Amino acid sequence: MKQILTLVLFFFVFNMMQAQNTYLCKMDNRIYRLNSDSSLTSIIALDNTPSYIEDIALSPSNIFYAIIDFNKIIAINGNNNFTILTSLPADGLYNSLTCSNNYELYTISNAGENSKLYKYNILTNTTELVTTLGFATPGDLTFYKGNLIFAADGTNKIKAYNLENNTLTDIFCLPQQYAAIFGIAGIYTSCDSTVIRCCTQTAVLELNLSNNTVTDLQVASSVFFGMTSDNEFLSSECSFQFETASCALSNPDYSQDAAYTVFPNPFFETIHLKNNEEINSLEIFDINGRLILKISSPGSEINLSNLEKGVYFFKTYTERGYKLNKILKS
Repeated sequence: MKQILTLVLFFFVFNMMQAQNTYLCKMDNRIYRLNSDSSLTSIIALDNTPSYIEDIALSPSNIFYAIIDFNKIIAINGNNNFTILTSLPADGLYNSLTCSNNYELYTISNAGENSKLYKYNILTNTTELVTTLGFATPGDLTFYKGNLIFAADGTNKIKAYNLENNTLTDIFCLPQQYAAIFGIAGIYTSCDSTVIRCCTQTAVLELNLSNNTVTDLQVASSVFFGMTSDNEFLSSECSFQFETASCALSNPDYSQDAAYTVFPNPFFETIHLKNNEEINSLEIFDINGRLILKISSPGSEINLSNLEKGVYFFKTYTERGYKLNKILKS
């Protein structure tokens, strides 16, 4: 009998480890499961949220959590059924979320060099400042080898924040065409796992951090906002100190000082550009990826009162490349 129970437990754990489900949220406020054939299956629809779902996380008890309104954490209880748990501090806009094995939700306030890392404890309903990161993220963070990793806004780098010793390290250099990562999810098999998945606005990628390869999973083009997996929280129990990855051979990227700032975000009619280098041109795309406006040599103030309310993507070009940001008209 003991041997049977051991076998049952083994197969349960084995199947859990092999499931490796990845989930994405899109602009239609649905959560999708990514299938092995790269198709997507809708599993949850939230049609009555006051704004877009910016990112999602999955807890050890298999409950989805999400960021809405750029500052609210919600618990999702099924189709069109959610509970607002908390409003985050007014330190910037939030579009990232991940969960630890201790039921702590981590998120980054996007405020340029003042960007901060917060954690919300699901069990105690409390929010705590972890650190000032000094880097924003285009859209997501996840656990990997015990570190919180995220794509740094305005660069082609994935950074790792070590919660044990409070260090921030560059661990991966993305090809320039994939620099704007809106979703990222760890794929856990053990603390030695080296694979993560991420998404740009229109592509889903698999990164192998052991050999620095990027694979496009050929998911049908869409507008992706965020992602998670059903076991990334297990990586929060690992411990690893990364060495700094050199991006010297990568395409030139923006430094934090060179990055421009779009404000206010959200905006009503007018946006302002604050930058430390000349912007040659600016392109604005709607939520479906359609180019709706192109401006050569834009000034520091742009009137966009004719745009409808919603999410837009701003792509600015300088001599060193381009930068893509997401902004909301309210």
